[in-house]
Parts: sequence; C-alpha cells; structure tokens
Amino acid sequence: MVVIGGSGTGKSVLLKWHPRHPAGGLRYDPVDGEDVTQTPAADRDTVNRKFGMLFQGAALFDSLPVWENVSFGLIQRERIGRAEARDRAVATLAKSA
Repeated sequence: MVVIGGSGTGKSVLLKWHPRHPAGGLRYDPVDGEDVTQTPAADRDTVNRKFGMLFQGAALFDSLPVWENVSFGLIQRERIGRAEARDRAVATLAKSA
C-alpha cells in the first residue's frame, strides 16, 4: 500500500490512526480530565463542542462570505437563524480588529 498526497492532506494522521501503526496508534490526552476514547457515541456531541477547527493556511470556505465562515457552526449545528448568526459573527470579528 502507498499513501501519496500533498503537504497537509492527512497522510501522517491516516497512518497514526491505523491500528497496526508501529507507534501503536495515537495517544490521547484527557479532555477536561475525561478519557474521550471511552465516550459513548450518544455523548460525543458534548465532547466535540469543546473543539474548534482551523483550516491549514487559515483557508475558509471560498463559496461563503467571511461572516458565514465564522458562524458556520452556529448555523449548521446550533440551528441559529442566519440573521442572529451574522450579528454574532460580525460582533466577534469586530473584537479582533
């Protein structure tokens, strides 16, 4: 098997996740003292909400305006209305200016 891909495409992550990886798979640190590897599927949303994602090179969804990229989680996961999500995103962006 060969894994080929450009920089940042996940080759190392793929190999580290494989159960036969020489390093024995990834080692996990507790999240707020909780062993997340033992979290039941029904409770994973609670754990996942403690994490964010930053695309490599600070890339955004190029089909969306900046405010919508910032509020993506609010709209998609939290089901907050677009107007409220936009207001919150713009306010958050204004704090960093």
